[in-house]
Amino acid sequence: LCKHMASSHFLVIFEAQLRCCICLDVFTSPVSTPCGHNFCQACLQGYWDRCDFYRCPLCKAIFDEKPKLSINYSFSEITELFKESRQAISDIQKFIQERWKKLEEIQKSVELSKVCFLKDSCTAVTHVIDTSFTTLVGSIVRSQIEFVEKVQEKQKAEETRAEGFINELEKEITELQRRNIELEQLWYTEDLIHFLQVSERYCLQQILDVTLDPSTANPWLILSVDGKQVWDGDTQLHLPDYPKRFDSSVCVLAKESFTTGRHYWEVEVGEKIAWDIGVVRESINRKGIISANPEDGYWTMCLRHSNMYSCCGTCCFSLPLNRRPRKLGVYLDYEEGQISFYNVDAQSHMYTHHHTFTERLYPFFSPYTNDDGPNTAPLVIPPILYN
Repeated sequence: LCKHMASSHFLVIFEAQLRCCICLDVFTSPVSTPCGHNFCQACLQGYWDRCDFYRCPLCKAIFDEKPKLSINYSFSEITELFKESRQAISDIQKFIQERWKKLEEIQKSVELSKVCFLKDSCTAVTHVIDTSFTTLVGSIVRSQIEFVEKVQEKQKAEETRAEGFINELEKEITELQRRNIELEQLWYTEDLIHFLQVSERYCLQQILDVTLDPSTANPWLILSVDGKQVWDGDTQLHLPDYPKRFDSSVCVLAKESFTTGRHYWEVEVGEKIAWDIGVVRESINRKGIISANPEDGYWTMCLRHSNMYSCCGTCCFSLPLNRRPRKLGVYLDYEEGQISFYNVDAQSHMYTHHHTFTERLYPFFSPYTNDDGPNTAPLVIPPILYN
């Protein structure tokens, strides 16, 4: 009970975080102000239309010019998921109430049937006695017994049928209550709480627009002109051997780097059967065969053989086909020493590395070899959609 109350309290608190302070309803098309507060896009625009200058409705921070707002799609997905889950819980609870009402109606019907049975029995006995003074006493008794037995059989049949309905309804109600509890507890599973915690922290910012750095790319790799895709070209290019270029392992880093803060970016892996994605420190060895483990400055997630995932050798697991990520989310919290991986489509947490970071970090990508054809598809950094 205490655990359920704590979970309910957590949900109330979290739901409050998903409500716009202007309309007091769950966010619709949420946008963020430069001061980091969230509002419905229409609510904020309406608020500014009524003001002589642009300011935050919550903290009253004043902006020199109208901020450029874009819908925070990650946060918007969370609010929509929350609305759908609460509606599902409400529907199940309503259905449970309906089944309880039906159960009560059947129980009342059984009680009424018992009363009618007693009344009919008494009436029948009186009728037999009143009309049978001219017959033998034995005949009167037999008639009474036969009639009562028939009524009893009918009554038992009705009770048995009613008991069947009651048992089925009770089973159905029990199952509905179990599903209702599971649905509510879904909000408190480790993976979802992890996803919500990260989303709550990061959704005040934009998804990082990552670009690949061609000066770090292995000569066997092909990069798109815009630096948003990379794949194994199956042909070695003649490129300058920069100190920061990978010369043996088919890897590439992003141009962006971090020494502080929280950052989140996404990578489309599609149907590829092998890849490596993660974060590395600046001082990693980039020449020869590399050892991708945390001790050497690699915090990654890898896929091999289509369905075998690993995290720098620290764990190895497989996923069912309907849970395989087509788009991977990477979250870095430099100060907290956290690098997490998410299945974006399923909105679920996959794995988290913990480490104390002391130097500059870079997003890391490897499309792996094309495996003579099956793995030719590129890793893709999806475009950032602005409103």
